[in-house]
Amino acid sequence: GMPILEAMACGVPAMATNWSACTTFLNQANGYPLPYHLVAADSQNRYPRGAPWAEPDAMAFVEQLRWVAAHPEARAAKGRQAAIDALAWTWDHAVEIVLKNIRSYGF
Repeated sequence: GMPILEAMACGVPAMATNWSACTTFLNQANGYPLPYHLVAADSQNRYPRGAPWAEPDAMAFVEQLRWVAAHPEARAAKGRQAAIDALAWTWDHAVEIVLKNIRSYGF
């Protein structure tokens, strides 16, 4: 998810599948989370066969792109919020979250 967070830090609202790690920092206020369909991974990607894979909804993606292109003021507002939200994601903050998750497993 680093490219998403890097875009946000530059004031660019990201558009990404609303699944996995990026949902920690990407939301409707600062970007464009895309709906998805869960499918089983096949041998064509880097995940083990059968692992959950979030396939973005292609039509929703096209509709979202059209909306974003037609609404530059809203896009700019999301970009400003994205830059503000990205400031919270320092390396120290990321380490705190990782440690919290590790501790939740009893380590």
